[in-house]
Amino acid sequence: AGAVSGLQIHGPDSEIEKLRSLSGEAAGNAEAGSGMLKAALEASAKKAADDAKHARACSEAAAKAVANGVTDAVKKARDGMAATVEALQEKAEEMAREVYKNAMEAEGAAKAASRALAEK
Repeated sequence: AGAVSGLQIHGPDSEIEKLRSLSGEAAGNAEAGSGMLKAALEASAKKAADDAKHARACSEAAAKAVANGVTDAVKKARDGMAATVEALQEKAEEMAREVYKNAMEAEGAAKAASRALAEK
């Protein structure tokens, strides 16, 4: 009789509303859980994208460092070769001057010897 009187006071529609609200809370909890899962997945995706950007930036920086290192080594070798060539040119010019000087001295000595012979 107590259950029947409870139904009579509140009515069957009231009890069905209670059931709907309870199932709605469960659906709301599921929705909240789904929202949290979605947020976690979005955060993970964002972190993965950020990590990928960071890795790409690091690899580009490493490639530039290697390229600059190679470029620096090539520049250093080129500068060394240029210095060597310049030193060789200077030495060749110095030797040419010395040969010319010796040739002029020899020519002068030959003329002097020739005059000395002519005077005898």
